[in-house]
Amino acid sequence: MEAVFTVDQIRRAEQPLLRAQDEPDELMRHAAKAVADAAKVMLAAPRPYFLGRHATRVLLLVGSGGNGGDALYAGSLLAAEGVGVDAVLLGSAPHERALATFRRRGGALLADGLPDFPPGLRGGGAPEPLDPARPESARPWGYCLVIDGIAGLGGSGPLREKAARIVRVAAKNHARFLAVDVPSGIVADTGAAEPGASIADPEWEPGDPDEQSPHTLDLPGHVTADVTVTFGGLRFAHALSDQCGEVVVADIALDGDGPELYLRPRETWPAGAQAGRSLHGQLHADLARDAADGTTPTWTYYRSLAVPPRNAFTWPTLYDGDPGDVWTNVGDHPRPPRPGFPRDLTPGAGDDKYSGGVVGVCAGGDLYPGAGVLAATAAVRATSSMVRYVGSGSAEVVRALPEVVAHSSLDDAGRVDAWVVGSGRGTDDAAAAELSELLGRDEPLLVDADAITLLARRPELREKLVAREGETLLTPHAGEFRRLADAMAEAYGVGAEGSESIPDPAEHPIDAAKALAVALDCAVLLKGRRTVVGMPAEPGHRAGTVRIIDAGTSWAATPGSGDVLSGLIGAWLAKDGMAGIAPAVTVHARAAEIAARTPAGYAPTSASLIAGAIREATAALAAETAWPTVAE
Repeated sequence: MEAVFTVDQIRRAEQPLLRAQDEPDELMRHAAKAVADAAKVMLAAPRPYFLGRHATRVLLLVGSGGNGGDALYAGSLLAAEGVGVDAVLLGSAPHERALATFRRRGGALLADGLPDFPPGLRGGGAPEPLDPARPESARPWGYCLVIDGIAGLGGSGPLREKAARIVRVAAKNHARFLAVDVPSGIVADTGAAEPGASIADPEWEPGDPDEQSPHTLDLPGHVTADVTVTFGGLRFAHALSDQCGEVVVADIALDGDGPELYLRPRETWPAGAQAGRSLHGQLHADLARDAADGTTPTWTYYRSLAVPPRNAFTWPTLYDGDPGDVWTNVGDHPRPPRPGFPRDLTPGAGDDKYSGGVVGVCAGGDLYPGAGVLAATAAVRATSSMVRYVGSGSAEVVRALPEVVAHSSLDDAGRVDAWVVGSGRGTDDAAAAELSELLGRDEPLLVDADAITLLARRPELREKLVAREGETLLTPHAGEFRRLADAMAEAYGVGAEGSESIPDPAEHPIDAAKALAVALDCAVLLKGRRTVVGMPAEPGHRAGTVRIIDAGTSWAATPGSGDVLSGLIGAWLAKDGMAGIAPAVTVHARAAEIAARTPAGYAPTSASLIAGAIREATAALAAETAWPTVAE
C-alpha cells in the first residue's frame, strides 16, 4: 500500500526542495523528464487500429501554472529526440523559461491557429495544423498523444471552452491522453469530476451524424486520462477517480540526491547525498513528524491496487540511478509491497486446525440459505483453520462444505476467534437477539447486511455497539450506510445543525467512512469498486487510518459477492485481527477478476465462482509481495 496525500501536504513537502534548488526550475526539469519518459512509453506502445495513420505527433495543452511548465519542458525533451511536438497555450502567463526552451529545441507553438514551425512540415500528407479556435476543422487529425498540462493541483472548475473543444476533438479522434499530476477538471483532494457545458454549435448542419443535439455541443468538463504521471506520492484523486487512468508515480529530487537511495545501503550513497531531499522522502518525513508531534487526532491514508492494469504500456519499475526515471506502483512487481500480506502461507510444524484462527459464521437462514453457503465457502477457502457455522442453514452448508463444523446455537459453539453476522440472516426478533449476544462478546465481530439494518432500526443495539470493548467492523454498501446514518441523525441529531455530520457515501466516501467510524467507535468498510476502510484511533494513539482498496475491475458487482466478502474478511480477522481487513479485501477483488477469466477472455462471473477463486488469488498476491532488486 502507498500513502495518499492532500494538496496541502504536497505543497508543504515541495517548499524545502524548491528553496534548496541550485538553479531555476531544477525540480520542474526532473518532473518534466518523468513526463517525457512516460510519453515515450506511451508512444512506443502498439497503436490502436482506429488511430489514423497521420496521427504521429504529440500535442501539449499548456496552462499558466507549474503543470504547463512541466509539459513544455517535457515537450522540449521529446522534440530534441526528433518527436514532432506542438503546443497550444491555454493560459495568459505560460512559464517563460520552459516556453523558450521548448521553442529553442524545435517545438512548434500554435498561436491563433497559425503554426510557427517550418512550412515544409505541412507537406507530404502530414496533418493540417490545429486551429484552437475551431479544432473541428483540423483534418486529418495529426496527434496520437495529448499531454495535459492545463491545470495543476490547485486547479478548480471545469475546462474552459477553448480547452474543452480541443479535448473533445482529441478524444473523438482516439488520441491517448497523458495527464500531469491530476487530469485537468478533476479535483485533486476528492476525485470529483467537473461537469461540462453545452454550447451552441456554429458548425452544425442538418443531418450531421456526429452530434447528439442538432444545435449544441456537449463539452467535457475534465480530461479523461489514459495515464496520469504524478510525483513523490499519490493524491486523493488517484485513489478515487476513474478519470486518472493508469497512475504512474515518479519521484523527483534535487541533483545528486536520487530517490533510489531508499533502496540502497547508506554506505553506498554518494558523498553528501540525502534521500530526504526527494519529494517522496520529504513527504514521508513530514508524515513521521506529524505523527510524533501532533497533539490532535489525525488520519493517515493508504491506497492499494488489487488488480494491475492490463494494457499496452510497459513501465520500468526501478530507478537506475537517475532521479527522473519513472517507477510505478502497479505492474508485475508492485512497489512497495503490501504490508501484512504473508509471502509464505505454508503452515509451520507446530500449527494445527486452530492455529490460524477459528471463525464463526452466522449467515443465511430459511429465507436466504445461499448467503450462509457463500460466506462459509469463502471462510473455508481463505485459511486452513476451522470454520464454525451457526444457524438453521446447517444442512445446506455442511452438504456443500463437509469440513465446516455446524452448531445449532451460539452457546453450543466452541472456540471462536472472530465472528461474522448478518448476511441473509433476517431482521426479526431472533436475529436481533443473536446480534445483541454477539455484541456482548469480546471476540472481533464483522457486522454485515441484515445486521446493519438491525442497528439502524434498534437504538439499543447501537448503544451496545458503541459500548463494546471488542473490535467491530461494519461492512455496509451505500444504501445500508445511508439507512444507518439517517437513523443516527434522527435519534441523536448527528448531522443536525451544530453537530458532526455524516456525508453521503457516494459523494464523499472517505469522509463518510471516517465520520461513521468516529460516531460508532468502530471500523467501517464502505463497499464499492474502491472500498474505503475507516479505522478510528486506537486507545493510546492519536491517528486513525483510512485505506482505499481499488479493485481494479468491477467483476465483483454481482449478487452474493458481499456474502463472500464477509466470510473472507471474517477468516482473516480470526487469523490477524483488524490488520487482516485490507489484505482480505484485496484477495476478494483479485478473486473476482480471476473468476471472470476464461480461455477465450473475460465473461460474466458469479459469487460462487469468486469464492472458488480465493485460493488462487491468495497465492498470486503472496507471490507479488516482494521488494524488487535495485538496478546495478
